[in-house]
Amino acid sequence: MTKTKNNIGFTVGTHGFHIGFTNGYTVSVQFGPGNYCEPPGGRWGAFDGPLNDLKTNGTYFGGPTAEVAVFAPDGEFLRRIQPHDDVVGWCEPEKVAEFIATVSRLPNEEGLSTEGVAALREAARNNVRRALGEALDADEDEPTDD
Repeated sequence: MTKTKNNIGFTVGTHGFHIGFTNGYTVSVQFGPGNYCEPPGGRWGAFDGPLNDLKTNGTYFGGPTAEVAVFAPDGEFLRRIQPHDDVVGWCEPEKVAEFIATVSRLPNEEGLSTEGVAALREAARNNVRRALGEALDADEDEPTDD
């Protein structure tokens, strides 16, 4: 999915959805092939499998965990929400809900200086990391693509 600036509301794609908030931040929740999540479909399934299943059988896909990320108001990823990545995988529903709530409460960047934006994003990153807590710890134990 492509994030655009100031995209307030809901956007759906073939592997998940985005929620854009009035503070300018957007949460991405993705699940399915190519994403850091548990099957069905999960990390190693056919990338177009969910869309093909929907077209062919009318069936939707899902699973017990999802991958989450944050886009800043300028449309860029909120970088390094965990030490080694811009996304966090294998998040259970409760963590996704907490993540969404945390991002929805982040302050607006409008009118801030470059330094102010940088400081706000660092604070935002720390708030998101706290909200994800246990999910970050679990994610570090997951296998890598190496």
